[in-house]
Parts: sequence; structure tokens; C-alpha cells
Amino acid sequence: MATAPMSISLSIVAELTWQTSIVPCLYNFLSEEESEKKMIFLIDDDQFLLDMYSLKFKKSGLDIDTASSGTSALEKVRANKYDILLLDIIMP
Repeated sequence: MATAPMSISLSIVAELTWQTSIVPCLYNFLSEEESEKKMIFLIDDDQFLLDMYSLKFKKSGLDIDTASSGTSALEKVRANKYDILLLDIIMP
């Protein structure tokens, strides 16, 4: 049975301390089923935030996909399976 992906607003993520909050939380989620590779999908129209978080997640050893528009995000969600969605809730 497929489970719904976790969704967190990037505006909330931006306020959290990276090393003490974000990474441990994600690693706890991701380590639940170590045999299965997890995929994170970042969606934001702010390219700076998209690049910053993408780089931080990649440096932490996580698999990342990104989209900078709602249209692009919908296309990717239809074509791929993601375990965690991190998204900006206010986009054009």
C-alpha cells in the first residue's frame, strides 16, 4: 500500500536550524526502511532557496529532485515517485 509523501513548507524549513532540526528529522524518516531508497522533491519559485536547500540535502547524502514552477512540479509528480515533498505554499 502506497503512503502519502510528507509535506513541509520551505518557509518553515528556512526558519529551522539545519544541523539540529532538518537533517536528523529526515534521517529518522529515511532510515525507517533502509532497504528502500528515498527521494526528496523540492518545489519553490525562489531559485536561491531551491539551490541552497538542494545543495545542503545533496551534501548530506540525500537524493533530490527540484521544480521551480507548479506546472513543472505537477509533471514531475505524475512521472515519478517521491517520499518527501518540501514545497513553497505561496507560488504564482
